[in-house]
Amino acid sequence: NNVVDSVALSRRGALNSVQRFPLSSSEWYYGDIATQDTLNNPARHDEIVINEIMCDPPSDEIAGEFVELYNKSGAAISLAGWKLRGGIDFDFPAGASIPPGGYLVVGANQAYLQTAYPGATILGNWSGKLGNKGDLIRLIDRNNNLADEVDYLVGGDWPELAAGFGSSLELINPDMDNSRASAWRSSD
Repeated sequence: NNVVDSVALSRRGALNSVQRFPLSSSEWYYGDIATQDTLNNPARHDEIVINEIMCDPPSDEIAGEFVELYNKSGAAISLAGWKLRGGIDFDFPAGASIPPGGYLVVGANQAYLQTAYPGATILGNWSGKLGNKGDLIRLIDRNNNLADEVDYLVGGDWPELAAGFGSSLELINPDMDNSRASAWRSSD
C-alpha cells in the first residue's frame, strides 16, 4: 500500500494515450494508440533532425543565429503546429513543411539570413537567443511530443571553431546520435 511512483498528466484534446518513452526517461508522449499490456512504443517523429546550429555568429551578430533542420525521410513532413524550444522559442506557421531529403533554416532574423544565404529556405523570427557556449534546443511536434533535441556545447569534446570564429556546429551524418559531441564538426 505504498506509492512507488506517480505523475500528474493532463489530457490533450482527443489524444487517448500517454506513454513514457523510453521507460527510464522522464519524457512522455501523447498519442491515440494505447499499448496496454505491451511495451510502450508511441508514435514518434524521428524523421526530422537538428542538423546544424549557428550559435555564435562572427562579430556577435545575433541576427545570424540559426538552426537547420533536415528531413531524412522519403516523404514531405508538415511542420504546422510544431515548435522549437529551449534558449529560443519559435512556432512553425501553417503551411510550413520540409520536402523529402530537404532542409529548412529557422533563424533569429529571417531577412538578415535570407540576404546571407539567398538559396536557403528560411523561416523566422524566433524569440530568445542561443547560448554561445551551449544550450538546449528541443523540436516539439504538433502533439507536444519530442521529435529531436540537442543539448550542445562549444569547446571540450564539441567543435571549438563554433565559438564566434565563423563556423557553425554541423552534424556529420543525419543518422548519427546528435546528442553526442562526436557526431558534430565545425562547418567550413
